[in-house]
Amino acid sequence: HRLLGRRFEIMEARIEAPEIIYAGSNDLLLEHILGAVRGEGVEPVEIAWIGSSGGLTLLMLGEADLAGIHLYDPATEE
Repeated sequence: HRLLGRRFEIMEARIEAPEIIYAGSNDLLLEHILGAVRGEGVEPVEIAWIGSSGGLTLLMLGEADLAGIHLYDPATEE
């Protein structure tokens, strides 16, 4: 293509939407499971370690498929 006498190329952007979006607390077992899912050919998997509240918020807004959370139990203080 030419614009004002200069040649330029139009490049097509290829952006893939993730098949699975995980948001929430960091968990070693979940990290391993998500890695295995990636290994089975489910690509791309988007992971956002943003904490329990952030994960629940994105899940509620429909921006995440899964949310990892840690809840506090006042009865056991855990």
